[in-house]
Amino acid sequence: PFRKLVSGGKGQDQTGIVVDLMFRKYVSRETKVHWGLAGIAKLFSVLDSSVSSYVDRTKPWRTAAQLLRKNGQLPIFDNLAAWLCLAEGEDFADSFALRFRMGQDVRRIDVLDAEGGRLGKELFGFSDLIRCCVSGIYLRQGLRTDSEGKQLDWLLSGVDDLAFKAVTRLYLDETGWTGAQAAVTYLGGTEDRPACEYDFQPLTEIMEEHLAFFDLREADTAELQILVLTQPEDPDQMNAYRKHLIEALRDYRKAQRPAILIDASNGTYGTAIYEALTKDTELGYLTAYSGMLDMAIVTGTALSHGVARYAVLKNGGGTDACDRAWARTLADSILKDFCYKGVVRNELLGYIRNGLGGDPNNFWAPDLDREDLLQRLEEGMKKETSAAIKNLERSRLITSLEPYAEKNWGGIALENYRFPWDRAFEIGMDIRLGEFQ
Repeated sequence: PFRKLVSGGKGQDQTGIVVDLMFRKYVSRETKVHWGLAGIAKLFSVLDSSVSSYVDRTKPWRTAAQLLRKNGQLPIFDNLAAWLCLAEGEDFADSFALRFRMGQDVRRIDVLDAEGGRLGKELFGFSDLIRCCVSGIYLRQGLRTDSEGKQLDWLLSGVDDLAFKAVTRLYLDETGWTGAQAAVTYLGGTEDRPACEYDFQPLTEIMEEHLAFFDLREADTAELQILVLTQPEDPDQMNAYRKHLIEALRDYRKAQRPAILIDASNGTYGTAIYEALTKDTELGYLTAYSGMLDMAIVTGTALSHGVARYAVLKNGGGTDACDRAWARTLADSILKDFCYKGVVRNELLGYIRNGLGGDPNNFWAPDLDREDLLQRLEEGMKKETSAAIKNLERSRLITSLEPYAEKNWGGIALENYRFPWDRAFEIGMDIRLGEFQ
């Protein structure tokens, strides 16, 4: 049934063959497939020539199918079976039909402005799961350009950060943004490959697509600096990568250059990286920061926040309210990553599972004492945020680039902690700021 579901795309016959073979080999007749994860997404990136990731150009499509038939796997799929998440369901073909159907049905998108007849713009955000990766292969073929060849529609990895990207792009268009140069520095040595199991593109490709979306041009020397920490190529050199990161941030601070920090290490440096950043850098000077999520989302979040802030500083006319809103956004990212996700959440996960016999992903099954969990959250955050808050309070933030100007952050207080979705994965909190000086 799968060959029919993927008809109409490049390599359709070969795609159908491989999908059929894969499920015939790994899925028993009694098991019903309800969901497919990164392994299948990576399989389709191999079979589609428009995606450079994982493509072995020395082998034709038929060879890939023959390899799967003979060996039960392609060379890059050492753990293909483990990548399949199997759940019971009545009809696994229907489950996959739902995920492939978007790729079949999407046609060129003709969006007209109701008044002026002007072509509108569309932004598609895609999770790197099978339902989005496969659809993306076909959707990409229908993205439009204007009469001058400028891209109107965009297909970018990442869904959670989609609103950030859309609002930033709207602001850039409304203010006549013509783009800017940015110097991108990678530290860690693994930017040429996907950063985690949910990414199907190398980090460099994800970065390039997002930079193009925001009209940023890479340059060796630029005012705007983007620093990307990757997983370590050599684990024995983690201290060296960490040291280079600290030195780079200090250099940017000394040169008064706005800097965006993207932590694409997927937690491989542990809490030591957060402790070093808190101890040896000025966190509040950063233009934007994001980490501790899938890399497509981290990239889109950090660049959206950073480019929007940079554009405001370049455009001039910023207000105190704008500065304070931006400061809350940066503080929220830093404190939640460094303190909650890095330390407090792990403590809560252990307490809920081992102490209460509960489910950290659902406080209602069984019903857990919310007041007890909130108290533990508040106590843990009070302890763990102390050093990071002190760092922010002694930091200075850029309030203007032309002419260059800075202000002191002032005081920070955290209050009204909450679990917005009754699970431990994320928290909410209010950030109260003192007066900037």
